[in-house]
Amino acid sequence: MMRWLGVVSCLLAVSCNDMFAKDDGHAFGDDLGRFTVGARLKSTTCGAQALDTPAEWNFDVVLSRDDDLLYWNTGKDAVEGALESDGRSFSFSSETVVDLDTTGNVRNCIMVRSDSMSGAFEDAKAMRTFEGSLTYRFQAKAGSDCTDLVAAGAFEELPCSLTYRMAAGWVSER
Repeated sequence: MMRWLGVVSCLLAVSCNDMFAKDDGHAFGDDLGRFTVGARLKSTTCGAQALDTPAEWNFDVVLSRDDDLLYWNTGKDAVEGALESDGRSFSFSSETVVDLDTTGNVRNCIMVRSDSMSGAFEDAKAMRTFEGSLTYRFQAKAGSDCTDLVAAGAFEELPCSLTYRMAAGWVSER
């Protein structure tokens, strides 16, 4: 399994999308602040040991808002999402394609990771806490063969998904 560490790191470390980000992680709109997010694995079809996925993990995110758009900023990357008319509910989605042939561990494997998230702020005006769900979906790109990853135990099956339950609280100004 050690030889697959490069593959695993590549799949989990790829960022969602830096199309809207500046170098400091600030996207458009008004900053809502920095939040600490706690994520707990709710379900997986990838297998209990897939990608050495943690059952629980924490990370920071900076959120900003521009009317009905919400920006999820992690470091230099940002993803644009929708803020619903209730001012509380939101959703994001992104897709990353990773050519795993470059790792030297697999041949003809191009993996597509699709991320989706939805949730709601407790209060539409204060926007200091939110809860939601974060799902990572993995599948081989059409015409690609990623069976090596299943055979090596990186995944139990493909396509598959990991879903986390999130709870977040405001930490500080940006």
